[in-house]
This record gives sequence, structure tokens and C-alpha cells, in this order.
Amino acid sequence: MPSSFNKKAKTINVNLTQDEYNKIKKLAEIRHLNPTSYTKLVALGNRIKPTVIKSEDNTSDLHEIIEQLKSSNNTLKSEREIFKEKANLFDLFLEHVNENAFIDFDSFKNDTELRKAIMNFKKDRENL
Repeated sequence: MPSSFNKKAKTINVNLTQDEYNKIKKLAEIRHLNPTSYTKLVALGNRIKPTVIKSEDNTSDLHEIIEQLKSSNNTLKSEREIFKEKANLFDLFLEHVNENAFIDFDSFKNDTELRKAIMNFKKDRENL
């Protein structure tokens, strides 16, 4: 800073855009300086505290999103398994349906594996 004894003090004006000024202002505030002092210290090469700019907490948000996606993925996988089982049962049942869309109850009645599978599926579904 110029003193009354130093008559040779000079002033330098620097034109900055608003974005540049805001950036310098933020960097100066981190070091508890005003923009003018910060600019002078940087221009003269004086050592000042290193700049550590904290990024916004995007990483924690990303971790939350990833966990939600994992949970949704697991839910979808279990639902897919249920639908596969339903589709398999339906395919087995279609063997007892003729081309006119009538059910052959005699063949269905004799297909004990299919009837047991349907009963087990129904019990499992009721337990959910």
C-alpha cells in the first residue's frame, strides 16, 4: 500500500469481465482478502494460501442416485423372475387349450405337475 513517504506509488487499472471479477472475488474471500490485495499478491508472486475450491456435494448426490438405481434394478430383477415364472406356467397351460380357445379340462385335470405349480405359485403370491 502506498504511504505518504512513498511518492512514487503507481496505480494499475485492470479491466475484467463480471465472470472474471467474480472468480477473483471468490478466490480472495477464501483467503480473507479483498480482490485488490489478492490481485496484487498474485501479480507480485507472493506466496498465499493454496486455493482449495470445494466442489458442490455432487458426489454424495451421485452416490444416492446410484444406490436408488441399484435398488430399482434389484426390484426389477425380482419382478422379471416372477413374470418369467408366470409366462412359463401360461405356456404349460396353453398346451391344454385347443385351436378354438377351448380348455381341455380332462387333460388339465390329469396334468398334476401344472396344477401343483399353479397352486404353489398362488401360495407364494399370497405370502408376499
